[in-house]
Amino acid sequence: MKKIRLILMISIIVLATCSIVMGVGANRVLAQEPSRVMTIQTPHRQNESCPTVQRTPQFTIAYGNATIDGNPAPVGTIVNAYDPRGHLVGCTEVKSEGIYPSMYIYGEDGTVDPPIPGMRTGEEVVFQVNDLNTTSAPALPWTNDRDIHQVTLTATTYSPPVAPELSINATLGHIWLTWTDNVANVSYEIHRSSVPFFTPNATTLLASLAAGNVSYVDIGAAGDPANNHFYLVRAAGAGGEFASSNRVGEIDYALNNQGDKYTLIATPLLSNSITDAATLAQHIGSVSALLTWNPSSQAFRFFAPPNIGDNFVVQPGSVVFVSIQVGGPDIITLTGDVVAIQYDLQPDGFNFISLPLQRDDLTDAASVATDITGVISMLSWNAPVQAFRFFAPPSVGDNFTLQPGSPFIVNLDSYADTLWPANVETAAMGETQ
Repeated sequence: MKKIRLILMISIIVLATCSIVMGVGANRVLAQEPSRVMTIQTPHRQNESCPTVQRTPQFTIAYGNATIDGNPAPVGTIVNAYDPRGHLVGCTEVKSEGIYPSMYIYGEDGTVDPPIPGMRTGEEVVFQVNDLNTTSAPALPWTNDRDIHQVTLTATTYSPPVAPELSINATLGHIWLTWTDNVANVSYEIHRSSVPFFTPNATTLLASLAAGNVSYVDIGAAGDPANNHFYLVRAAGAGGEFASSNRVGEIDYALNNQGDKYTLIATPLLSNSITDAATLAQHIGSVSALLTWNPSSQAFRFFAPPNIGDNFVVQPGSVVFVSIQVGGPDIITLTGDVVAIQYDLQPDGFNFISLPLQRDDLTDAASVATDITGVISMLSWNAPVQAFRFFAPPSVGDNFTLQPGSPFIVNLDSYADTLWPANVETAAMGETQ
């Protein structure tokens, strides 16, 4: 009896040991199974209407509302997701009007041979609804979070407008605007304002032109130093959207042409044709000499055309003394792109600057002196009488007026700001509105 009991106990121990060994083996297989399965990739369809999408172990999920031309996407609409290289990484079909169900969006997998293309971390998912132009809100930067994200998709059967590239020239007192055309643009609006970074609206609308027109002449707009003009062109799309061009402008300065007299001007616009003293002198004509201030050395640089002296650089924000020959031009018109300007100021010295185009909120010497810390005094050149106007904050002297592009001189103490304006703010260029 004892022998039988002993044999049974040994049998139980053996069986238990075998079970444990088998269990361990089974656990090992199960732990390895996901890796083995996921490395043998197979094409995947989320429904029969979708093209084939290759699955990978990395994915995120999107769902949400979908519209076409402002209407809910009908049942049967196909929603595709692509990586930036054009690989299909997800697909689903609208089953309920206006709503696309959960769509897996797969990442690339380089652990298999051949590698499977797909999304990479941080890349924005490109959506298409029925292969139409589609915008997503919010944009979906891809990560392997295996989480679900609500993304609204807006598709259109037409192309959005394309922002024109705008150019400007002045001839015989007229402003000539030209821009690039695009088949997606159905019409153009020409806007003009005395404010450089204006917001286009009904009061700034100068003209409306049909598609195919690529130029406009603003008769008599140039040549008046008291009235400078700034322009942009808005392209309208078939869906009522607008895309704005870059901003351009014309700024005029009165010149003293009585011979051996100086006029202080600025070059606030970005010009491809005026880049140095020689090209500025050529643009003005009949120039005897040009002077620009070096704030570091607190001395002038001198240039006389065609090539005497220092052919100094001229860029947006440069300020230059101009001497015109007797009978030379009495007005100079400068044209170019509207840009925001920030000056690197020299404390404890004089700085020749102009009112930045983005600071039309400042209108006189007092307001500028308040905006720049450390101002001791300010000077403005009076070309007709060949003398300076003087102002010292808060209210000593001549509180001379300023407009965007007006040149002046500022004398700073040793504690003054080194950058002005402190924050460079510009209106958006080429935005869709």
